[in-house]
Amino acid sequence: MAVTRLVPRHAWPLFAVALAGLLTGLFGYLRADPSPAADRFYLRSAGGAVLFRHVEHQRRGVACARCHHEAPAAAARNCRGCHPAEAGEGSQEIRTLADAYHSCCNGCHLAEAPARFADAAGEPSCHACHLK
Repeated sequence: MAVTRLVPRHAWPLFAVALAGLLTGLFGYLRADPSPAADRFYLRSAGGAVLFRHVEHQRRGVACARCHHEAPAAAARNCRGCHPAEAGEGSQEIRTLADAYHSCCNGCHLAEAPARFADAAGEPSCHACHLK
């Protein structure tokens, strides 16, 4: 009696390489602990997470100091390193994390692509960035 194979013997190397590539891609994309300089990550928010594409901002020529305004380039930190999540958690002169994001992001986004980031009245559209 002949045994029927799901994957023919001569296709095993190709199958193994394809499976290894799929698993590597899947686990690399969905890793729970991304590197500090990840190309894309989500900014968590009560209004819904915001997908941030670091490499896209670099490609468009946004200067590092535009966002990392208080840190030298070699020591650039993320916003949470300086800006508190809630008012009253730090110095009164330092804006909250949400205020920092909105003031830093909205100005450029509304100037560069108003049709994408603003509502009909020209005000920032929350749902253009905040995913729910």
